[in-house]
Amino acid sequence: MIKSISIDEWNGSTFNEEMVMNPIWADTLRFLRKLDGDKFTLVFFEVSDTDSALVGGGPEYFIVSITIDGSIYTLMNDKQ
Repeated sequence: MIKSISIDEWNGSTFNEEMVMNPIWADTLRFLRKLDGDKFTLVFFEVSDTDSALVGGGPEYFIVSITIDGSIYTLMNDKQ
C-alpha cells in the first residue's frame, strides 16, 4: 500500500508540490499522466520509511528509481 504520492509543478523557477495521502489508483494515474518533462517532472511514491519510488521525465521518456531496504534500483530507456 502506498502511503502518499506527490508531484512537482514548476512555473519558471517557482516550485510547488501536490500531495495525496493514501492514494487510490486514479490518483496515481492522474499524477503519472501529468508528467511532461517541463512543468511536471517528478512523481514520488512513499511506501514506507525505507521504501519509495520515483518516476521522472515525460512525456516520451521516463526514468524509474525504486528504493527497497536501502538498495536502489533504476530503470532507464537505453535510447537516451
